[in-house]
Amino acid sequence: MKKILLTGENGFLGKNIKRILKNKKFYIIKKPKNQKKYTIDLRNPDKVKKFLFLTKPDLIINTAVKADFKKKSCNEMMNINFKSVKEMAYYCHKKKKKLIQISGTIVHPKLKKYSIKSQEKPKNFYGQTKLKADKFIINHKIDYAIIRFGGIFGSNGPNHLFINKTLRSKKKLKYKGNFNCKRNYVHVQDAAKNIIKLINKNRKGIFYCGGEINTFAQMLNAIQNKRKIKIDMSFEKDKNIDEIVLNNKIFKFRKFQQCL
Repeated sequence: MKKILLTGENGFLGKNIKRILKNKKFYIIKKPKNQKKYTIDLRNPDKVKKFLFLTKPDLIINTAVKADFKKKSCNEMMNINFKSVKEMAYYCHKKKKKLIQISGTIVHPKLKKYSIKSQEKPKNFYGQTKLKADKFIINHKIDYAIIRFGGIFGSNGPNHLFINKTLRSKKKLKYKGNFNCKRNYVHVQDAAKNIIKLINKNRKGIFYCGGEINTFAQMLNAIQNKRKIKIDMSFEKDKNIDEIVLNNKIFKFRKFQQCL
């Protein structure tokens, strides 16, 4: 049975991956008996290195991330998103193990479509740290799979997606912007299942994962009808464009309404 290290196991995506792994009876590295809780401090790459060679995982699934879209520099973001990932890659190279790296379209500039052919030019420091990690993994010649998501939604999802705010809200909300713009966010449960599929099929390379294509208006109206909340939508022309992730054929997803 494979011994798996899942970083970010208490995060939005990590919790869903952990639930599937447990159901399939994979062995997930747990806390040592002499510790109150299981922790791997990704802010300290040296500790990450020691942890890896102590626990000896057969597979690393890295969902941990430090995200800040405004900071122009941040040591903690660099350590978590890049330097600790370097240590994972070093370990996998030496021990001939596999690394699953969760990445995103943040490694690209804003584009109408995202795929393996898209230009890699992050627009912020956060994206730069993710791209540095992706490139290091690729260039270090290890067994890897990098999955790039455009956006993951769900009831407890990150606040930077307005859709996630509406899913956990119980009061009237306001949306101002170009609600005709299209996105294809993927539900967190589908994202987790697709990651497990990559593991089971032992696929290698860079993969893009998205969901059903909808306008913001379509998504918000679906949420209103399903959750019985009111969303005031005020159209405002802005610089937003359609942003669609070209989903790899290996991945499956449900329709947006089915996920509500």
